[in-house]
This record gives sequence, structure tokens and C-alpha cells, in this order.
Amino acid sequence: MATDPRPPTLFSAIYRNPRVGDIIIRTVDEVDFHVYKAILSAASPFFAHMFTLPQPSSHPTNASEKPLLTVAETATVWEMLITLCYAPRAPGVDDFADIDALRAVLDASEKYQMNVAIEFGRRALLLPKFVETTPFVVYALGYAYKFPDVIRAAAKQTLRFSIYFDYCDMLDTLTLRGYHRLSAYRKECGAVAKYVVDVLGRDWSRPSYLRVKQIDNCVFTLQDICTQKHPSPGSLTLPCFSGGHPYNHISGYGPIEELRKYLHVLCTQLEYLPDANLARSKLFLQNIIDLALRDGCRSCSQHIHKYIARFSEALYGVIEDAISQVVLEIDGMELDE
Repeated sequence: MATDPRPPTLFSAIYRNPRVGDIIIRTVDEVDFHVYKAILSAASPFFAHMFTLPQPSSHPTNASEKPLLTVAETATVWEMLITLCYAPRAPGVDDFADIDALRAVLDASEKYQMNVAIEFGRRALLLPKFVETTPFVVYALGYAYKFPDVIRAAAKQTLRFSIYFDYCDMLDTLTLRGYHRLSAYRKECGAVAKYVVDVLGRDWSRPSYLRVKQIDNCVFTLQDICTQKHPSPGSLTLPCFSGGHPYNHISGYGPIEELRKYLHVLCTQLEYLPDANLARSKLFLQNIIDLALRDGCRSCSQHIHKYIARFSEALYGVIEDAISQVVLEIDGMELDE
């Protein structure tokens, strides 16, 4: 009889008990699971068909009269599979130590046609623990297991990382077409993000479809925190960052020029790394903050950080919304390859 070096959990004790079940599943690391054929059959067409065939007699090393089935997976994998057969549930962050453990369960789930476990694995891939930290791997696995929602979610998360990612063997599952789709998607996201920011930087009186209330209320609301307002040509009233001297966006003097520089840097970066979070980069915004602290009035210097946070958050929302409109194209044929 095989022995289990690990103590069973409260739930797993049910199918570690030799007095229950009508078949034994013996794993590659020689752990025995005593389960019922009916439960396996209900969860797996593979086993439902297998159990219609003549069953092998008890193995010589098996003290029980139950049929014994040896499998190629580890006890860790089978404990998850059997748990899901008995009591399906949603995945949690502690279910898998790493992406390799998750893949092992998915491989076994597909092998044994356990739809409940396949769905469990699909939802687990979407956990932040995986899709946000290893999006390129999750993208590849999404293609391997034909999960369109996982593919799209992972592709969106890759935008936070350089396309020149580290290699791992799981990436071998990604087809050339899948890689091309991802590259084209990132390029389109970069172009959309760059365009939005470029328009903001070039034309303050931008087209109506790019007018977003949050931005309109933020780009020129430095005056909201300023106690020394100065009139400028047109309808704008700008703050006193120049030490009390009136200036305006037409002359390119003062904070508006710094905003332009910031938007230009952001525009350049977004083309290659289309991540809306770049709008919140303190490194990019520091010059505007320094100008307010150096040349602004007392109110400006006291509240500039609050203003910058509000402005950058609004800009983040505009960029994120624009990128979210880009759809990664996946046709059904390529998932059937």
C-alpha cells in the first residue's frame, strides 16, 4: 500500500480513508486516493467512458479489493482535481504556489476532460497574482488552453511591461500568430495613447470628442489653488508661478510650458510602453511641482501636490479609457489550431 508523506487536510481526509470509495487513484509520487467512480464519472467524460470498460484486478501492492488506477500526475495535482470533483468552488490566491502548479492542474484537467477543473484553472489565471505579475506567460497559456477572456486580459496587462520580456519554457506554447496579434495590439494601444496626449499638448481647444470634463477642469485649474490670479489673453486666467508676472499659454511662459514638456515626454514614452500609469509618474511631473514651489504664491506652493495628483489622475483616466477601446482581435480558427 502506498503511503502519503504529507498529512491530509480536513477535507482531503475523506478520500484518503481506505474505508470509502470504490476505486483507488495512485499518483506518481505513490499517494493513494480512495474515490467513487460515480463522482469521477459525473465530473469527467474520460472516466465515465473508462468505467464502462472491463476494470483491471487489484494490484499486487494493493491490500484492498478495489481496482487500482495509476496516474502520471502528482498528489498535489490530484488533490486539487478530486476536491473540485467533490465540491466545486472559485479559485483563491493560495491555491497555487506558482504558475507552474496552475499549469499542471490545467494539463491534467484537459487530459481527463474535467470541465469543472478547466473552468477553475481559467479563473485562476485571471487572479492578479498571475495575470498582473506574469502577463506574457498567462497570455501564452490563454492561447494554449483557448481562453479568449484570459488572452485579452493578459494582453492588457502586458502594456505595463516592455515587449522584450524574459524567456521561459511556457512561452513555447505561444504560436507565431499569437505573438503577432500581441505585437499589433500593443502598437495600436501605443498609437491611440500617443494621439490623445499629443492632441492635448498641441491644441488646448481640442476637438469635442476629446474634451473630457475632468481634463478641462484640471489642465487650467491651477488657478483654483492660486490666490494671485492674473488675466491673460482670451478666456483663461492663469496662476502666479512666475512670481506675480502675468503670462499665458500663447507666450509659452510658466507652468503651461512645463505642462507641454510633460505631455511631450509622456507622449514619447507611451508609444513604446502604452501604460496609462505613466501619466502618474512623479519623475515626469516633478518639473511642474518644482516650478510651483519656486515661483508660485503661498497657496500654489502649499497645494501643488494636490493639484498634480488630481491632474495626473484625470489624465490617466483619459488615456486608460482610450486604450480600453482597442480590442485584441482573435478569430475562432486560430484557437482551434
